[in-house]
Amino acid sequence: MNNLGWKLFNALFPRTLESFARRFALGITKITIDTPVFFDFNAILKEFRELDTQMVPGAAGKEKQGPLFGQFTRLLMRIDSRLNDRRYDLIFKPKTYLTSASMEELFRRLLGEKQGDRKKIVVIDLSPVPFDVRGSVISLILRCIFDFAYWYRRVKKARHPIAVFADEAHIYLNERDTTSEAARHSAERIAKEGRKYGVSLTVISQRPREVSSTILSQCNSFLCLRISNPEDQSYVKSLLPDSVRGIASLFSTLRRGECVLLGDSVLMPTRIRIDIPDPKPASDDASFYRHWTTDPADIDFAAVLKAWRNQEA
Repeated sequence: MNNLGWKLFNALFPRTLESFARRFALGITKITIDTPVFFDFNAILKEFRELDTQMVPGAAGKEKQGPLFGQFTRLLMRIDSRLNDRRYDLIFKPKTYLTSASMEELFRRLLGEKQGDRKKIVVIDLSPVPFDVRGSVISLILRCIFDFAYWYRRVKKARHPIAVFADEAHIYLNERDTTSEAARHSAERIAKEGRKYGVSLTVISQRPREVSSTILSQCNSFLCLRISNPEDQSYVKSLLPDSVRGIASLFSTLRRGECVLLGDSVLMPTRIRIDIPDPKPASDDASFYRHWTTDPADIDFAAVLKAWRNQEA
């Protein structure tokens, strides 16, 4: 979309939010593009389609093409292709939270505060989300968490502690990947400012040198598991204080479940063993020897292909 398109979008979007805010009687006096108000994406598309095909009065009573005629044809075609892809239904076709009033229930689930079913840990599985929009979804979740904590402190004059754990962070907080820019910026904001509002960020990664250096520079404690790659070892070593850099030589000798804890959370570097979780996560490697030395079993190709085609299991 060109600069004119973005200017028009920034003008139409708040207007659409205002119409939905009035419909649900939210009583909001000022609407911006960041105001958390539910809206129907089709309402915005309708206005773009009208502008893309608009005819205006011309000379001698004849109609002529409007000033934005055909300007959004390619954009609308790309959006239509996404709308017809079931993988993107979670973004364009929500089924559960369809009003601004439902935002409270959404945040209760997100923060484990659902009435009658409170949880200390909430796991958000984003593996089914298409990779090309995964960064945007993660960015939105992190922004919502940060903004909630910010406004909670403004309203209650106290902090509501929220600990965010980013697993496989090198995939979506990558410093070199442009597709992860949105998620990285949201995570960097939490890393730099979150402590003031009670939000902490724990980054978990097998490839620390690919994670944003801005985020890692804000970390003051490290749980270092086995690291065999020399480049990753050198990178982690450069993050540590000079007084404990020698301990990096232990990283390649650690066994499964062992790690070295160091930083502000302990008085001195400590080698510890982590308890095995119960139930264990389904993350073990496949046993090729066991499968290849037993009689082969029939594979249900039809069921797999059907789930693949329908994008559901």
